[in-house]
Amino acid sequence: MAHPSSATRIDLVLLAAIIGFLGGLLGALVVALFFMPGLSGNETRSSIVGGSIEEIKTDEVYSRVARSIVEWYPSARVAAGDGALTPADAVAFGAVVTSDGWLIGPPSVAKNDLVPVVDRTRLTIIKKIVDPWTGVVLVQTKATNLTVVSFRDASPSLGEATLAPLRGRGFGISTITSIRAPVLVLKMFTSNLSLSEDRDDGAPIFDRTGKMIGMVSGGDENRRALPIGHLAPLVRTVLRTGRATRPDLGVTTHDLSGTAIAGSQLRGAKVQTVRTRSGLLPGDLIESVNDKSIDNTHDLAELIMEYDSGTEVRLQIIRSGKSFTLLVTLGSQG
Repeated sequence: MAHPSSATRIDLVLLAAIIGFLGGLLGALVVALFFMPGLSGNETRSSIVGGSIEEIKTDEVYSRVARSIVEWYPSARVAAGDGALTPADAVAFGAVVTSDGWLIGPPSVAKNDLVPVVDRTRLTIIKKIVDPWTGVVLVQTKATNLTVVSFRDASPSLGEATLAPLRGRGFGISTITSIRAPVLVLKMFTSNLSLSEDRDDGAPIFDRTGKMIGMVSGGDENRRALPIGHLAPLVRTVLRTGRATRPDLGVTTHDLSGTAIAGSQLRGAKVQTVRTRSGLLPGDLIESVNDKSIDNTHDLAELIMEYDSGTEVRLQIIRSGKSFTLLVTLGSQG
């Protein structure tokens, strides 16, 4: 049996070393392109959305929204001096909702002694107003001339690509994998960019144009977010009345949307109990509010919250198999 010469053996060793080196470079390139935490600079990422490829220009979105993002820091950490703070020290996020100092944040803002920081500036808190239904907090500060986040009017759509700030890690891209009223469910594209409950609570969710469509509120690698349809009415009510109140139909209901019976998908909200003389009866099925259907995307509470207390709304009702329209004036709860 012939043995390779020493020169041949040396050539084989060199070839193996070169192949190993090139393989290492390729691996590093893949990690840099797809798994580096945080997105910054003039980067454009592609995501598969609804079977097509959608370009997400993270730098353009960041430039639009950066000054409207709130970071919440433990007061003890802030007391140590501004120079000691880093983005990784933030324990929650939020957003600026008025230029004269109103902010929105997650429930942890009410439960903990936290200090808001916007555009690297500490803000002084005047008062906090907690929404008893979601735990979301509206915070008034002494700030002026703040950059306000822009709420999107259109509802989020299934498969839509979104962006959210990650504590100390730039922006992460996620996609809406489920819309189960009243929450959005989002899935991060890369595992090391997954939002974590103790790090990124309250992170505003933005669409590709920089419009806010929701706010992170609980979950694990599959993050939950309250849609802007639940947040915007709360902001308007607090700014107008100074209280976290909600319009009320005077009934309790059970959402039937998504329920299947005999192969058919049900839609609407079934009235269980009645608290006021609204004309509604137990057993009534509410199908729509002002011609907007109650379904998996929009529950009854979200549709009602589009209106102020005292507003008359038109309900489409099914009672004992018969369909009719009922006009109801919304009360107030809270």
